Amino acid sequence: MKIVVTHRSGDWQACLEGRTGIWGCGLTPDAAIGALIRSHQTEFQIFVELAMPPRTGPADPTEDNLNAAAHGASEGDSFSRTRL
Repeated sequence: MKIVVTHRSGDWQACLEGRTGIWGCGLTPDAAIGALIRSHQTEFQIFVELAMPPRTGPADPTEDNLNAAAHGASEGDSFSRTRL
């Protein structure tokens, strides 16, 4: 199995040799190859799983202030949160 990487006018395209319907593109050759593999995992018998740690607390620090205000805190009160 051979991956052919071609520079186009604004990006790079990676495809399987002789199978132009199996392709991926990106701003760099590496990005194009990565897109090819992620988009066609079964062709390569590779399966990508993103392992994300559990999120604790709000994603946005301003949510802390909104939650505190909703529970009776007044402006100027200080709160701290330990994020794991």
